[in-house]
Amino acid sequence: MSKRINVLDDMRGIAIISVMLYHYFFVYHKSELTESLSPALQYFRLSNDWLNLGVFAVSLFFLISGFVINMSLRGEGSIKETVKFAIKRFFRLYPAYWFAIVLIITSTYFYGNPDKYKLVQILVNMTMLQDLFGIEHIDGVFWTLMIEIKFYVLMAFVFLIGARNSLKGIMLALIIISLVTGKYVFMYPALMFFGAIIYFDFIGKKQINLRNIVFSLVLVLVFSLVVKDDVYGAGIGKSIAFLFSIIIFLTLISWNKKLGRFLAFMGMVSYSFYLLHQVIGYLILDAISGALGWSSYLITYLIITTAAYISFRYVEKPINNYGHSLALRLFSSDK
Repeated sequence: MSKRINVLDDMRGIAIISVMLYHYFFVYHKSELTESLSPALQYFRLSNDWLNLGVFAVSLFFLISGFVINMSLRGEGSIKETVKFAIKRFFRLYPAYWFAIVLIITSTYFYGNPDKYKLVQILVNMTMLQDLFGIEHIDGVFWTLMIEIKFYVLMAFVFLIGARNSLKGIMLALIIISLVTGKYVFMYPALMFFGAIIYFDFIGKKQINLRNIVFSLVLVLVFSLVVKDDVYGAGIGKSIAFLFSIIIFLTLISWNKKLGRFLAFMGMVSYSFYLLHQVIGYLILDAISGALGWSSYLITYLIITTAAYISFRYVEKPINNYGHSLALRLFSSDK
């Protein structure tokens, strides 16, 4: 297997397009009566009950995160490498996140809702730890970031104490917790650990072993047992989406070939796009959908994509590069 996993950006592209479609064509309209929707939106609502694109997208993102984390963590048992990892993750996640918060608050203010966000809410959201304080997210999509942060901390600790071989045990513990509590949210970090395990399959054996295929089936089974119907879709659609994300991930990782420039581009800007697309996208749709109809979705996509590229080009990428160079400079003796 080549050092570079060419298909990772393409998979991120698939995931971000899926989450955009889910939010714009389902979540944005979920409070409306089915009979009042256009035939196309009615069909999307029906299809969502059989393949929930939101769960599919989030699950695929988490699998990718679990897989690539091992490319950043180096030097098992090394405090210096753990600190370097923390520095790089901070500069990777927070600056683009802060930029998105500023844009969301500014857009909401000028749209005519200046009092929507309180100062305390804004300040706590800046930490990305609002879940711990029971503070509402400025944007609903931020809920996944807390899971990412917890996973990074746990993975860094696992590497720090030299317990890389415990990944399967941690994944199984999360599965058991999910079963005992009946909460499927624990299945998402379990999925990330599964992605990390698959990485070592490829590095060491160049193939997925049968035991990990069984683990993937256990993940899907437990997820299906604990997931419930709610306003975001039927349980069966979420279960199928969870399974589908694993199938797509394992298939494309095994194939490891580029799928096209468009998907690669969307994958490249996917983090910024994810942060910006929901609240701001809904504001744009509110403003233009009545007059422009279906073309409003395309216009919204183009505006958000442009904003995401600007965020990636002038915030995310340069500051991420700075974080990497800073980590190297601080530990230059390790070169």
